[in-house]
Amino acid sequence: MLNFLRKFSKKEKKSDKFCPNCKTILEAVPVRKTKCKVCGEFIYTRTDPNTQDKLLVTESEKEKIDLEWEEVRVKNNWLKILNQYGVTEIDFKAHKEQMIKCSNSNVNSRDVIWSLLGKLVHKEAEKMNFSGMSQVQYSQALFCNEEGRDPFKILQESNHSQLLGYKREGHVTHVEILSGSKSCVNCQKNNGVEYTLEEAISESPLPCNKCEFILDGGKYPFCRCIYTVKIK
Repeated sequence: MLNFLRKFSKKEKKSDKFCPNCKTILEAVPVRKTKCKVCGEFIYTRTDPNTQDKLLVTESEKEKIDLEWEEVRVKNNWLKILNQYGVTEIDFKAHKEQMIKCSNSNVNSRDVIWSLLGKLVHKEAEKMNFSGMSQVQYSQALFCNEEGRDPFKILQESNHSQLLGYKREGHVTHVEILSGSKSCVNCQKNNGVEYTLEEAISESPLPCNKCEFILDGGKYPFCRCIYTVKIK
């Protein structure tokens, strides 16, 4: 955190409590957003995400800290998902350091997450583990949705990988589309529609190209229809 941010605690002296804007000594430490009686500028209270110190900050400093906390939130949330694929926090830090070294520029948590997901897809592809590829690609689609990007193409790749997995298993000949009760009207029309495995691979009916379901505040449709094996 920048060294000009003002730290405060219960043990601080009165002379240590300054307005971050005009440096006027404050009578008491604000516990929430307040306006300085001298300069009229707002004083904000924030916690440093790195040191956990309490800070008195200006509006621009507040925005910087809020962005840092958003970085922490994104990293922690996606580490839980990456852990499921065997990626640890140590792996995350090492990969970030490598990316910074290679690019010689700033790298944020979202850059690292996307890169790690790509590596996981490549790893599963090398093993011809189509089921594993499909799962990671679905995580990529969720990440795209969170980023405000269109997840359609990656959802299509995820569904295609699932079908290739069925083909490699050798005993699946037909699949059926399953749409949940909360799916959009267009997706529900496809519920129960059957395809031969080869037809599904060739035509790629999923995701539904007319899907209207918006997931968790995303900007683009996120089709949640899936293939199920049809026993003949």
